[in-house]
Amino acid sequence: MTSIIIKKESPFICYERIVKYDTTQRIEIDGKHKYKVDKEHYKELCDKEKKYQNISNIEFDKIWEYEDMVNAISQLNTNMKDIIKKHNNRYENSVFKLCGVDKDLPEDLKIYSGMYSKIKDSHKVLEFIIEILFRILNINGYNAEKKEDTTISGIHDVSHAIYATKADKLFTVDRKFFNKCKAVYYFLQVDTEVILCSKENISEILMSYNECCKLM
Repeated sequence: MTSIIIKKESPFICYERIVKYDTTQRIEIDGKHKYKVDKEHYKELCDKEKKYQNISNIEFDKIWEYEDMVNAISQLNTNMKDIIKKHNNRYENSVFKLCGVDKDLPEDLKIYSGMYSKIKDSHKVLEFIIEILFRILNINGYNAEKKEDTTISGIHDVSHAIYATKADKLFTVDRKFFNKCKAVYYFLQVDTEVILCSKENISEILMSYNECCKLM
């Protein structure tokens, strides 16, 4: 089982490692592909029924009751064995194993509401589930990115949502991310509080919160 391990590291060493294994181009290509798929799928939904044009207005605690969301999760669970098999057979997983890192997912994995308490200690499972839930929301147009050039930041947002499950609060100035993260956390029953801030006040808010934490 994998878990998050807190380690102290020089920022210079961290930077050197990131530069050595720079995946920016790969992320950009992947992000643009997902954006295109999501945009086309959402257009098809809107052409079929006008109600989808207002899907982003649905509250975060109600969106998972939407028929398309229910069906998407049901279909994923039906095909999960094949999805997991494909994931575990990836070339990347073989490379990770050579480095002593096990990225394989359990074959009996299913998606269900309130599952955070069962998966919180396995980073690889938590990462997989949160990425899927964000994909379900995006492909159905729920607070999805409107421009292709914001897709990379959207991918990083998912990473922030994953790591923030270990935090008390998550601050953001992005309303779309705020709504999606709230929805995902609600579905999984993650306790982290997601807070939307204005761009003008975010620095002041973070500094004030940091000072409060020092006094606790």
